[in-house]
Amino acid sequence: MNRLEALHILGLGEEATPEEIKIAYKETAQILHPDKFANNKKLQERATEQFKNLQEAYAYLSSGKGAKSSMKARVRISKPVLRESPRLALSWLRSEMRQRTRGVTDSSWRASVPSSL
Repeated sequence: MNRLEALHILGLGEEATPEEIKIAYKETAQILHPDKFANNKKLQERATEQFKNLQEAYAYLSSGKGAKSSMKARVRISKPVLRESPRLALSWLRSEMRQRTRGVTDSSWRASVPSSL
């Protein structure tokens, strides 16, 4: 596993900060935790597999192996297709919203909204 793969699993872009990585891990872990699917064995098995991938990605990124400086190539992660993985699509949407709202204050957002709304 490399940094880009780990960030992709967490639904983050290559410029993610350690704080964003931690937040994405916690949010995604709450969504994917296998105990949430205790009433459906098939879903629970799938969630367990995805949860293990999530834990592996977070461990890699938080261990220092996945530091930004260790990246040799910069690859743009394309948005996932909802049909391929709803979880990845949700993660991608979450990271896009963070990027788009970074530095946006309440007053600057309100100034950009037409008064007719």
